[in-house]
Formats: sequence, C-alpha cells, structure tokens
Amino acid sequence: MVLGDGEAWEFQTAVPANGTAGLTVSVEPEHCGEIRLALMEFRVFDLLHLFSHRNAVVQSQSLLVLPLVPQPREKAHISSIQNQTAQMQPTTEPEELLGVRSYRNGDRMRAIHWKLSSRFPEPVVREYGIPVKSPIVLGFLYALHPQPATSGDRLDAMLEALTAFVKMACSDDNSVTLLICCETQCQHYILSEPEELMPILRSLLASPPGTSPSACWNTLEQIGEQIPFCIADSIAVPPEDMTIFFADTTSAGNGGWAISPQHAAETVYQVLTDSLT
Repeated sequence: MVLGDGEAWEFQTAVPANGTAGLTVSVEPEHCGEIRLALMEFRVFDLLHLFSHRNAVVQSQSLLVLPLVPQPREKAHISSIQNQTAQMQPTTEPEELLGVRSYRNGDRMRAIHWKLSSRFPEPVVREYGIPVKSPIVLGFLYALHPQPATSGDRLDAMLEALTAFVKMACSDDNSVTLLICCETQCQHYILSEPEELMPILRSLLASPPGTSPSACWNTLEQIGEQIPFCIADSIAVPPEDMTIFFADTTSAGNGGWAISPQHAAETVYQVLTDSLT
C-alpha cells in the first residue's frame, strides 16, 4: 500500500482455505489536507512461504482530512452585518411599505391609496416589500508563504476559520458568497448550507496551496466589489474596512485577527458575534 507521500506499507494476514480476510488501516495525519491511499499489489503465499503468486492491483481512495469545528455556542443572527443597503423584494402582501406607484392592471382594489389618488389624474397604489438578504462576502486566499516549519499549522488554521465562518454565516437563513482566490484565478460560490462547503474543500485540497499570498490578494482586488471579510496567511497592507483573519501571527499586527489551529473557530465566532453589537 502506498500513501500520498510515496511511502509504501506492507501488511500480512492469514487467510483460511476458501475464506476471506480483512485488513484495517488506521491513518492519523498530522495536518489537514487530502490523503491518497493506493493498493498496488497483493501476494499469496503457501503455508510455509515457499511459493507465492503476485497480482498487480489498481485500487485507490482519496480521504479528506478537515479540522473538527464546533458549532457556534448560540444561534447567530447576523442580519446586522449584511449589506447596509438592503434591497426589498416587492410583494402583494402588507409586509413593509415601500411607497406608492401608479395603478397597473391586476392590482388589488384594497391596495389603492384612495386619499392620495385624489391628488393625481390616475389612481396610485401602496407597494409593499420584504427584505432581501444579501449574501455575506468572504474572501479566502489559498496560498502560504514558504515556511515549512509552520505551513501545516497555518493551513489548518485557515481551513478551520473557513469552516467556522460558513457554519455561523449560514445560520438564520443567511448565505455566504465565497471567493476562493489562487494566484491566477478566483472562483465564486454561493453557499446556503454548511454541507455545501465540503465538495469545494475536496476540490481545493486536491492541489497544494500557492506560495504567494500577495498574488492571491491581487486577484481578489481585481474583482472590484466590497469584501468585508477575508481569511489569509498574510497580507502586506490590508484595507481598513475589511476584517481579516491571519494565519501568520506576525501579520495580525496590521489590524487583523490572528488565528491558530484548534482556536480559529472560537476567534471567528467571537469576531462575528461582536459585529452584531
């Protein structure tokens, strides 16, 4: 059996005549990421190991290793960190008054504003609406500065923060616009459930992170839209109007929040909770 880093393992087990046997492999990775297990061959020996028969096998399995992220302590109501210019969706039911407009065929008679209509040549009707929540925008820079001694821990912290953010932001019927930026491209996702993040992470971790967070940041800036939250290893000069979670603790002094493995979720939950007050 060959693991993702090329290390080969050998296992032996006794198989009864005309019987079957099973092998259980316990893998305890040190960091998050994708593990690829491949079964390359098997050999059958006689009882005395004098003769053997070898068969080549092509069987592989990929395993996604992610941080264990706790649920938020309390259900979050994050409507206050939505876009301040909340849009309204017109509705015929009296929810919230948007204003008045000219009468159109099909409008209900009870919606006519009779008193105000007397001032105009044609009737006017009351128009109601319900708030339309704008997705919370989060940027994720998939790159790490080349520091092998701490790169695994920093990526763990970033993935933990990302998972925690999506868990909390998707509560209370909200959604997240996730912008995953690599050094040359940016992918957009709209998530309404935390489970929708899993296939995205599986695809993301199939390739290693880049080595230039600044290039990822340039890709994010080219989008040209307001991005209130960002998760990154580091950013040279972060903007003042953005809340940034830094995996590289030396960058947290630039006005962001430092995140570390096993504590990143707690930091994200606390920052988002504080944003509500």
